[in-house]
Amino acid sequence: MVNVHNPHSSNVTFVKKAVIAQSEDERRGNISELVEDRLEPDQALSIDCTDIVGLFDTTSPSPVGDGFVVLNSNQTLDVSAVYTTRDSIDVENIQPTTTNDTDNDIKTQLPDLTIRLPERTSITGPCPFSICIYTIPVEVRNLASMPVTNPFQVQVSTDNGISRTLTVPSLSEIQGLHSLTLGPGPRCYNPDCGVEGIVDSSNVITESNEMNNRAARLDTR
Repeated sequence: MVNVHNPHSSNVTFVKKAVIAQSEDERRGNISELVEDRLEPDQALSIDCTDIVGLFDTTSPSPVGDGFVVLNSNQTLDVSAVYTTRDSIDVENIQPTTTNDTDNDIKTQLPDLTIRLPERTSITGPCPFSICIYTIPVEVRNLASMPVTNPFQVQVSTDNGISRTLTVPSLSEIQGLHSLTLGPGPRCYNPDCGVEGIVDSSNVITESNEMNNRAARLDTR
């Protein structure tokens, strides 16, 4: 069993995998897929034999034997290995291995969502006072090879207080264009109309770059 603890005051995201070690005269062991995980401050998790087996393709005929559980993180974690027999228990604290490319490894194993407002806002309806309808094209992309498998939200708003949120269930690379309709609401152009889009507006997706999640434009009449 491998125990992992987050000693920091902020969330720590890491990826884990299992590597099977075979004898010298045997074919090299399997390497599991990478799985992303996260611990909040002072949280801990335990990785047991069932969890390790679950990291591999369960249809594979190769059994899981000796090997390693590998945790990649750009922040230090408290890790201990627990060995048990019928009559004893032994706990060993594991010292981290630091590599120069750890930060890059973590970044390539995380998605990177971006947003663009590629075309100007259009208005339908007579748009006097408070019955303006705005159609805003939005483009959402994932710049990384790691897909986004969890739902996330895209929020678009105008500077006169009209807002709408779109839920995207998952994303591999490019999601394409969406046209979000906002309103009815008050007239935005006075004389210009500012529009802002935010991808992952509720901040539920851990990304390699959190600084490119906003886009804004100023449309003139």
